[in-house]
Amino acid sequence: MLLLAGLSVALAGLLALVFMRANRRSATQRTLSRTEVNVHVQEINRETLVADVEQLESSELKEESDIALLADARDEQPSQSRPLPLWHMLAIACSVPLTALVLYWFLWGRPGTVLLEEAAVYLQSGVDTETTEQIESRLQRYVAMHPQDLQAFSSLMAFQWYAGKRESFRRTHQLAEENNHVSPFGDSLYLLDVFQTKRLNLDKRDQLVRQRLREVDANAQVGSLIDALEATAKGDLLTANRAWENVLAVPDLFDLHATATLGQRATRVRLENANHPKVVVDIALNQVPTDSRWLFVYAREGAEGPPLAVVKRPLTGERRLEVVLDDSTVMRPDLLLSDSDGVRITARVSSTAEALTQIGDVEVVSDVVQPSAQPIVPLAFGSAQDIVQVKIRSEHIMSPLEPVFIIVKKQAVSTPLAVRRVYNVSASREIAITTTDLMLPNISLAAIDDLEVKARLARSQSAMAQAGDIESEAIAFSLGTTVDLTLTRVLGD
Repeated sequence: MLLLAGLSVALAGLLALVFMRANRRSATQRTLSRTEVNVHVQEINRETLVADVEQLESSELKEESDIALLADARDEQPSQSRPLPLWHMLAIACSVPLTALVLYWFLWGRPGTVLLEEAAVYLQSGVDTETTEQIESRLQRYVAMHPQDLQAFSSLMAFQWYAGKRESFRRTHQLAEENNHVSPFGDSLYLLDVFQTKRLNLDKRDQLVRQRLREVDANAQVGSLIDALEATAKGDLLTANRAWENVLAVPDLFDLHATATLGQRATRVRLENANHPKVVVDIALNQVPTDSRWLFVYAREGAEGPPLAVVKRPLTGERRLEVVLDDSTVMRPDLLLSDSDGVRITARVSSTAEALTQIGDVEVVSDVVQPSAQPIVPLAFGSAQDIVQVKIRSEHIMSPLEPVFIIVKKQAVSTPLAVRRVYNVSASREIAITTTDLMLPNISLAAIDDLEVKARLARSQSAMAQAGDIESEAIAFSLGTTVDLTLTRVLGD
């Protein structure tokens, strides 16, 4: 926009300069033409007088004619224009469009001002309070003068929300409703604000906004968050898991994926205690097309036909994902995964969010597995080399909600070479650390030796070691071997 404004100013200045120079030339031409006419007329008069009165050729008559000519020239001089210096013309040419632009910027506000992305840039750069107030004030002026601009309302609400100005945000949201400018984005921010302040104690207006959002987008991320928490409170765990899946199945616009992952894991633990059938799918994304943006994982009873259960995830750069298929992810409520005798698991990466397979998609398929056995199915896109296999035991009780980090490094170096995070660790489960888990994917293992591996139970949920975490001893190993690790040492003791 600034480039466009600069070009406009330059063009306006050039046009004004051309106009002034044209006026200057035309004024000069008019003055010269008048003088030449006077001289020509005077010469004609002079010749006529000489012809009529040849005997009176005297210097007095010539002097009278010259005096008349000079008098006419003096009468014309006050009307002649004096050209301005060049720098004056340039200053005038540029000042007019610049003045208009400045007045437009500060009086009307910037059109389409500070969209959500721009607001995030302002806030992430650490602007001070004064700057934030100026941006908000400019947006408010623009919205007041252009109440028909839905984009401006959304921009103002987004900026107020991320700036932490919640009272101002609620007033703007109500003003948008009064001007019939409702949107799923604005309603999602409103409900997220309500949840953070009231939890599940929604009043009548809150419920109206929630219902309006549900009608526009039944699987809206914030609406699904509230649905999941309500279902969990009621003990309806399958409905809760289905709602958590809706939160995780879309790009994380409102930073809810971490909450949904933890909430879903908690509800699944309760289902596992009831021996609920499921299939855990461990997916390694070693080599996928560069335009892949989505991952689909589904269970199918036969080679053909619609899938029984489906999970969808946006890809954001991860190289390893774990998803769970169970009755909360089924396509139809009358066809349950728990009723199936055996299914094949398919993982597909795609450049689009379309449910149907597209040209260029890549798939990997498992053997037949039994959901009642709660299997863990590894699927890999591209090849991966095993670094080490690990079995973990613990002298302390491990919560299935607490992650265990398995860390591989060189013995003389503190920086990890490979890290994998796992949940629901048991002594019978063998966990593979492969080249998928390398911190730097392009490292060649052929040149690496003197490796060791250890495990840490992260009570704090942090990837960095904290007081209270439980570690095993670091054990040296050779590539491809199996190592037993026991969590014994409490950090900070």
